[in-house]
Amino acid sequence: MKKKIIAALLCVLMIFDSASAVQVSAARKLAAISPDNATGETGSGASETAGGKTQKSSPESPEQERDNGVLPLAEGTEEPQPPADTAVGPDTLAAPDISTGPLYWMAYETPFETDSYLKEERWDANADWMVSEGFVEAGYDMMSTDGWIEGAQTINENGYITKYNYSWTKTWKDMGDQLKARGMKLGVYYDPLWVTAAAYHSSAKIAGTEIPVKSLVNPDLGHFSDFKEQALPKGEGFDGEPWCVTGQPALYWLDTDKEGAEEYVKGYVKHFADAGASFLRVDFLGWYENGINGDNNQNGKPAYGTERYEKALKWMREACDAYGMTLSLVMPNQYDHAATELKYGHMMRVNEDVANGGWDNPNRGPEPGWTNDHISGRRRGQWQKNWAQWGNSFDAFTGWADVGGRGQMVLDGDFLRMARFDVIRTEDTDTPISSEEELKVADAQKRSAVSLAAMAGSPICIADQYDTMNANAPEGIDNKTYYLNKEILDLNQAGFVGKPMGLGESERWAGQLPDGSWVVALFNRDREVKTQTLDFKKDLGITGTAGVRELWQHKSYGRLDHFTVDLAACDCVVLKIRPNTVRYEAEAASLRAGANSNRNHSNFSGWGFSDKLENGSGDVLFAVNAEGSRQIQIRYCNGSEEAVPVASVYVNGKKVQDVSLPSTGSWDAWGTATVENAVFEPGVNLVDIKCSSEAGFNLDYMELGDAGPEPEEKIYITCEAEGAEIGSGAKIATDHQLAYGDAFVDQLDGQHWANSNDTLKFKFNVEKSGDYDLSFRYANGREDATADVFVNEKKLGYFKFPVVYPGAWDAWGTVTLFDAQTGEGAEGIQIQKVTLHEGENTVEYKHGDNAVNMDRLTITPHKDSASAGASVEYIQSFEDRKVPLGTSFGDLQLPAQVNVKISGKEQEQAVNVTWQESSIDLNIPGVYTLTGELALEEGIVNGTVAAEIQVIVEDIIVKVSEIPGISTVAGTPFESLQLPKKAEVTLESGTKDTLRVTWSRGDYDPKTPGTYTLSGTLKLKDGITNTDEVKAAIAVTVKEGIKILEVKNPEGIETAFGTEFKDLPLPKTAEVTLADNQTETLNVTWNPGAYDGQAAGTYIVKGDLALVGEIVNPDKKQAEIAVTVKEKMQEAQGDKKIQSVKELQGITAAYGTSFEKLQLPQTVEVTLEDGTKDSLNITWNPETYDGQTAGTYHLTGALTLKTGVVNPDGKQAAIAVKVEENQNSGGNQNPGGDQTPGGDGSDQEEPGTPQGVKKVAAVEELAEIETVIGTSFDKLALPTTAEVTLEGGAKEPLGVVWNPGTYNGQKAGSCTLSGELMLKEGIANPKNLKAQIKVTVKEKTSVKNGKVYTVGAYKYKVTSVSKKTVTISGSKKKDIKKIVVPDTVKLGGVSYKVTAVGSNAFKNCKKATSVKVGKNVASIGKSGFYGCVKVKTVSLNSKKLKTIDAKAFYNCKALTKMTIKSTVLKKVGSKAFSKTSSKVTVKVPKKKKSAYKKLLRSKGLSKKAKITS
Repeated sequence: MKKKIIAALLCVLMIFDSASAVQVSAARKLAAISPDNATGETGSGASETAGGKTQKSSPESPEQERDNGVLPLAEGTEEPQPPADTAVGPDTLAAPDISTGPLYWMAYETPFETDSYLKEERWDANADWMVSEGFVEAGYDMMSTDGWIEGAQTINENGYITKYNYSWTKTWKDMGDQLKARGMKLGVYYDPLWVTAAAYHSSAKIAGTEIPVKSLVNPDLGHFSDFKEQALPKGEGFDGEPWCVTGQPALYWLDTDKEGAEEYVKGYVKHFADAGASFLRVDFLGWYENGINGDNNQNGKPAYGTERYEKALKWMREACDAYGMTLSLVMPNQYDHAATELKYGHMMRVNEDVANGGWDNPNRGPEPGWTNDHISGRRRGQWQKNWAQWGNSFDAFTGWADVGGRGQMVLDGDFLRMARFDVIRTEDTDTPISSEEELKVADAQKRSAVSLAAMAGSPICIADQYDTMNANAPEGIDNKTYYLNKEILDLNQAGFVGKPMGLGESERWAGQLPDGSWVVALFNRDREVKTQTLDFKKDLGITGTAGVRELWQHKSYGRLDHFTVDLAACDCVVLKIRPNTVRYEAEAASLRAGANSNRNHSNFSGWGFSDKLENGSGDVLFAVNAEGSRQIQIRYCNGSEEAVPVASVYVNGKKVQDVSLPSTGSWDAWGTATVENAVFEPGVNLVDIKCSSEAGFNLDYMELGDAGPEPEEKIYITCEAEGAEIGSGAKIATDHQLAYGDAFVDQLDGQHWANSNDTLKFKFNVEKSGDYDLSFRYANGREDATADVFVNEKKLGYFKFPVVYPGAWDAWGTVTLFDAQTGEGAEGIQIQKVTLHEGENTVEYKHGDNAVNMDRLTITPHKDSASAGASVEYIQSFEDRKVPLGTSFGDLQLPAQVNVKISGKEQEQAVNVTWQESSIDLNIPGVYTLTGELALEEGIVNGTVAAEIQVIVEDIIVKVSEIPGISTVAGTPFESLQLPKKAEVTLESGTKDTLRVTWSRGDYDPKTPGTYTLSGTLKLKDGITNTDEVKAAIAVTVKEGIKILEVKNPEGIETAFGTEFKDLPLPKTAEVTLADNQTETLNVTWNPGAYDGQAAGTYIVKGDLALVGEIVNPDKKQAEIAVTVKEKMQEAQGDKKIQSVKELQGITAAYGTSFEKLQLPQTVEVTLEDGTKDSLNITWNPETYDGQTAGTYHLTGALTLKTGVVNPDGKQAAIAVKVEENQNSGGNQNPGGDQTPGGDGSDQEEPGTPQGVKKVAAVEELAEIETVIGTSFDKLALPTTAEVTLEGGAKEPLGVVWNPGTYNGQKAGSCTLSGELMLKEGIANPKNLKAQIKVTVKEKTSVKNGKVYTVGAYKYKVTSVSKKTVTISGSKKKDIKKIVVPDTVKLGGVSYKVTAVGSNAFKNCKKATSVKVGKNVASIGKSGFYGCVKVKTVSLNSKKLKTIDAKAFYNCKALTKMTIKSTVLKKVGSKAFSKTSSKVTVKVPKKKKSAYKKLLRSKGLSKKAKITS
């Protein structure tokens, strides 16, 4: 993340095609209804597999299920065996860990704001702040570094960075120890695919090998990033290095195809784990796979491709599992709905960087020029196919909700910056909020941001810092309180992950806790008041009433059967709802292995059900609180008359029973199946219901014990638009997200009365005549649209389909027709409801003005909204009451009346209430819900609604157990005292508990020996009070420390040229003289410092002393030793240098042959520099050899020199040893990397070929073919034969059977397919040669608004198809010499005017020397030509130019001549001409000379610059 290069990246992303899309993978498809039968069947469609779903492993439980998408075993690794009492095979499922993100702090903010690394003192201050402000106590148990990492160039012998930045004194290990002492863990931001410049230019070797680290870098592929001045390492060891200068590569990518890459990557993970890190945040993954802009361009060279990328992720995951680390994937492309990432990551970023945070303010403001719209506004409703597919948190969590949950991927919405809600971003500044309305909105935004993360199971990550969190906070506001809401944080700690209540419904989220209670969040993303209503029966499947508590107000609302709230701008409520009867709804559970949520049938409970449980795939995972032996009741649907599907039911990973699910008669009828004697452990249990048959079923809910009441009849008829009769003017499309069935109908944009034939005709059956509502689900991102709707051939009315959100075609809205809207061309028809008759009905949509995309039509019975009588709408809520143990009921001071809202009355009414004393015991600690009965007037309907107050009876602290005293030496600061973090207390009830302690300094004086008694304040838990203010106490004895006066430095040593630091014979100890005149021997940790074994000279190496006992080192004395590197040995006159070593023929050894028994050659022939040859003895190195594993091993051996022969280059003998397969096992034991028999390796042995049979020697090179997006593999025009060359030169055509391989017809790009040759009689193919052909998939050429097209050397974004205008958004290559912005460009054969230069379009084109801007350009965007340091001439030829935005020509320092022809230039942004040459001459229109002179100089043009006309 997070160097300034990211700013450039996201600015580019924001001008890319925000609405373009590709069809998502089959794993997300939802069932579609058939055109003539709205009740359609499940069980049809593409087969789903369990792949792509992951679970976080535990170091204590390495065994994991393979069929749930958990990592496959590495080749040559035996399958781990389960305990003896556990069944082996598909009847055992591993129980997944809790799948919520961590609570932690991230270093992002200050580096982002300063575009530089985090200073060490800021890290330390934040670490102390996390403790002192209560974050650690609340559960925030980790701190993580972030990017701006180019300055991390201090490395060890294996090329791994040893600390976050060269300037830091703390190593990674020091940071881990620092946080551990404060009750936290270390998180590390780093990509193990990076090779630092320091490592690349060193002699570092991959751990356990002799392979140079630099050999991992492929010079033909792109590097990652360059040094910038603010990140450039300086000082001893870096100054003077030719690679350590601004503009040189700072970080390279490694090539995973290189030998040693796997060891290096896994070693990096271990390196961080050894330092105490438990979390690895790996960034810029999309760049590695497919380039910075998804165009296979990584700093001017190709990127690395999906195959290399997946290999890297696999290694990282395997290493993270082995070392107990969480793997967090950042900036992945997430192609095919993250098919690759879901296999390997624990956590995955799903939206753009937090940047300047905020809600929905699109203004980029001052530097750093980022928008203020992270949570809701950024690219709202606009999906794209590369990173980041979604721009803001709401859209991203909604779009990725299907892969989140227990046993699935943790969705990472990046960080929170609470302070950013306290300012309003404008073009020139950030203005602190001040008005009462602004304060209310900011409060709402903060609560909503935290709530959304909690509902999605995302990390709640603090990016504010100790001195910034409240920098602009209004008086009386402390922003930490938003992070510390215990009731919200408890959701995270309980593993809660909610779901949107319907596909794409980003403002309504719900999920269930293991006790069956619901957590529901209702949001308002917009700035206008929005009414949200939750119907407990319809939406949650709750029968009767339920207790309702709001988690931000900490108030109970009594027992209700619905909840209605008017949400102010950006506001939310988070409700905890406790029903009397526990029912676990499938749509709210974890839907895995292809299972989905849908509601395209009738009579289900809650807001939907789970479908796609079919073809032996799909499972639904519930978390439940239960204990002992229980029945499990399953409500399911099987509409097939013949097939009988089977559900396998598991509890905590062990199969309980296979259950047959007989036919229910139709897909709108539901049945119940019972699982007997399921055994539950105390606490949270995991119940997994999995389809284990080809036949499929739908799952509604699960209950424990006897089945509860059946849900009431719920008619829900759904017709998919793509299944309707579609007029010739419209078509089916798949290029937008979140449509049911992944398809919809678009091109509904012509007026039907003008014969456009943009129509849809839906046909469906209803069982009985009656009044119904019609709900159209549609997308509209442009202007309000209209349509005529006909029911059974009779016109219903002329209706409006409003804009869902401007510019958003991946956001869907609903219009429900029971009140007609009139408009131009309408007949003024007013309707209250729609009447349908029994049997088949039709609804026809005939498009009018503007455009919509149509997803589905839903038909539901119309319910009369008129009330039969007055009823209770809601009851006054009360704050919790906390009382000490033994309080009398009378002392609770309960109200005698409560306020009740009764329907039909404007004001709340005061109603007498009688509180039920029997529902609470004030002599037993606990949390009680006290209920009260209302005395309502006769005729008011109340059902079972009751008043409620939550009473917390708290136990009282009686005493604190004695804490043993501690001793320390003089000079120990209070902060470094090893004080206990907790103390044991005795409570009035007789129980004991442990509480955290915050110690006070008191009169502690570290300089004065003596005994001090410190007191500590107890941190209370819920349910405990401290009425007597009892404190903890500890005695601290300060002793006079014994100071180190002098270090006796060891004698210097000499070493040979080329000796690495790790090989130096440095002493392990040093003798010190103490203040009491005694001597002591202390261990020493030596630091490499500036030591360089490749440069002769004397180096002073310093080492840190390890203190023991009462020894102190206030002067920070170190041991020192002089290390002299001798000059490189010059060959004596007459000595001959080894020029080369003869290549030895490889040998083959039987499986199990030990190293000692290998028939290795003892000598090798060498060629000397004078051309003569000699034979030298060899000493072979056995380190890499393993005779118990089949494969090819490359051994090296040291040469024994003779007199007169020298080897200054360290040349070695080398030989390949091939270990054969274990003939007793029959398995391929290849450890990876090298080819084994049966592969394609060049060293494989050919089997004998019968006499007279001709071998295939070569296959012809086939011509590349091209196709367009949407072409399936079977539709490719692949050749059916290929010509082969046989031994002896004869040619022969052979048939080819092509393999789909990595071909993806839904994505533009190229791939190479291979095909098996169909051999004829008399022809053999012992080398298994294959035909190959390159296939290129191209974008379709239809021109669309917002889409980016490449023409020639430039990229253009379409701003208006109707006006035929585009913005030039950049060049295909950064090394362009002459930048020419044309007047027009042709797209799809039509000429478009180039009217703007986009933001960052030609930023840092450092080789460009001239700029010419065409005559139609009206604006030049921010940083359009920023950093074009070699541009000398600029011609702005457009007379229409009105705007030159901020920093447009910043740092064009070679500029000597500029021509401006426009007379209408009105706006020039800040610093537009800063850092341009003072020698520049600017030619402007004569009549504008004076005005432009003033304008341009005010925006950075030098006062020495000439302005002429």
